[in-house]
Amino acid sequence: TSFSDVQASAWYYGPVASAQKLGIVAGKQDGSFGVNESISRQDAAVMIYRGALLVKANLGTAAVDKFTDNVKISDYAVEAVTALHNAGLINGASGGEFMPLDNMTRAESAVIIYNLFHEGK
Repeated sequence: TSFSDVQASAWYYGPVASAQKLGIVAGKQDGSFGVNESISRQDAAVMIYRGALLVKANLGTAAVDKFTDNVKISDYAVEAVTALHNAGLINGASGGEFMPLDNMTRAESAVIIYNLFHEGK
């Protein structure tokens, strides 16, 4: 990997390097991956979406108008959030919001990945 903060001796080196090589992650503008940072819901959605495309998961397409805060979703994440939502892999929070800039929990991530392999075939 070319990320400045991912050392070859790190326990996560292999998965991060593979994710970069496969185009699942691109890193940050400063050349780092952000290994110790939290991940936003929209950034997690982008990573999961790119992985889903690699395994040729069946994802839907349509405009993201299901969330009351859809205008807060960054342009680079709209396609990913839309496709994962349409495929039933990701849902919003209470009140119909997606909350794109909030952090995603490990539990939420696990549910999305589980749904990907059980519903997104």
